[in-house]
Amino acid sequence: MGTRGKRRIQRTELPKDLYDHISKTLPNVQEDKIIQFLYDMRYAKTSDISKYLGLSLVQTRVHLRRLYKDWYLFRKFRKVDRGSSEGYYYLDKASIYYLAANAEQTIREFGWDNRYNISDPEKMDHTLDITQIRVVLQCESEINGVVLDKFYGEKRAGLRKINEELSLNPDGEFALIVKYNESRFLKKYLLEYDRGTEDLVKIKAKISKYSQYYKSDDCLYRYEDYKPDLLIVCNGSLSEKRVRIALDNNPELMILCKVFIVQLTSIINDPYGHVYYEMESERLINLIDIDMKNDE
Repeated sequence: MGTRGKRRIQRTELPKDLYDHISKTLPNVQEDKIIQFLYDMRYAKTSDISKYLGLSLVQTRVHLRRLYKDWYLFRKFRKVDRGSSEGYYYLDKASIYYLAANAEQTIREFGWDNRYNISDPEKMDHTLDITQIRVVLQCESEINGVVLDKFYGEKRAGLRKINEELSLNPDGEFALIVKYNESRFLKKYLLEYDRGTEDLVKIKAKISKYSQYYKSDDCLYRYEDYKPDLLIVCNGSLSEKRVRIALDNNPELMILCKVFIVQLTSIINDPYGHVYYEMESERLINLIDIDMKNDE
């Protein structure tokens, strides 16, 4: 494994009074953005944080080291055979107190637990890929006349109750505002990401859950008459094949909402390009061509 070099940063002693600690070590504007970003997404690699901020890797690492040193962020590095692996970051104790204080809530009311950050490698890769999707949607938005209104990863998207026995937790939720002439149009999405690690039985069960959710009281309460479309991102052709079979097995979902499929490589390379396959109409369109509801 490669040498760690500047990775061996000595952290300050964890203070007993974290509220006093954050008053003395308040994050600056860029560091606040990093904390909010990781609150939305849970995990992010250094390179994705750099792109999100619009800063160089050198500038980004300065902020990350400071936040790590003062207990706002924790970081890990994967073992590699040669060279040095890229670090990934997630919230640490001071960030929870900082976010709760900004929200004028107690720690209990804020409802974040450090155990949310514990994840096995497979689940972590799932989250990191979703973070990358958010970053490319944001970085490419301005040149496409789009505003990424919000993007939440699976934790902030939250658990949704279908009935007394079933619940659904989307992998993400986001909204786009498209400006056209003097008007603005809003498009809402739920995001489902399939890494190709689940068999067809599990994918069918997940698609069935989405059908039930779109008919649920929770969906009606959250979205009223304007339900979000469903964007399914597939990690490879085998994943896409299984998803298509599952959707063909449950045509009701395509009546309840618009369902779009795209492979991960396509959305990463061209997030607003003609790469989204609408299942019902069987046509290729892009995010900003989709019928939208005026948000004014």
